[in-house]
Amino acid sequence: MGDLQLLVVDDDSLVAWALERAASQLRADVSVAASGSAALDSVRAGRYDLAFVDIHLPDANGLDLLLQIRDLSPKTKIVVLSSDASSSNRECAFARGAWQFIEKPFELSEIAQVLGDCGNGSFEERRADQRMLCRLPLRFDLVERDAERADRLPCSFEATATDVSENGLRILTAFELRPGQILRLHSAHSDDPCAAKLHPGSRAQVVWVAPAHDATSAGLSYTAD
Repeated sequence: MGDLQLLVVDDDSLVAWALERAASQLRADVSVAASGSAALDSVRAGRYDLAFVDIHLPDANGLDLLLQIRDLSPKTKIVVLSSDASSSNRECAFARGAWQFIEKPFELSEIAQVLGDCGNGSFEERRADQRMLCRLPLRFDLVERDAERADRLPCSFEATATDVSENGLRILTAFELRPGQILRLHSAHSDDPCAAKLHPGSRAQVVWVAPAHDATSAGLSYTAD
């Protein structure tokens, strides 16, 4: 028996298979529902710690289903999983109590992060610094640069925020960062709900870095100006 009870609500069998595979590596039991009605039957019959819910289902809108699942099982954390990741859908999902919103096609690392975070408190215990997964384009300037490299560096660099909180964020960038560097951040999309947790123009310190495919993943912590 796994530690986590998961419900996958998606009529795409490949998506369901990918989520089952990711969850099985983290000792989670997975049930799959291909429709909204089947999902509600499953929630009435059992207990689920986490539910992945697609927006476009054969018989339901996942954003409406989200509310129904929460009414039946308030402690179930709900992750909206959809290729329709418009700002309005993301805003609606979070307003209705979604724990996270993941855009398709997704990375297995995103699913692993959600599963790893799932046990950290109930929905009602969400903290102000909860990390929100995102794919938010931004730019950053190096506030402090090595003197010997300054003449060769452009003024700013592109990055993608992959999760954000009130205290910091994680980014992917092609630029080689190092712990201790200070960056000034500039958000490119102010209408995304995740952008509300960014502090445009604020300084952030690089806390850690790690290789990620052809890029660098870095954890940043906001610092006082």
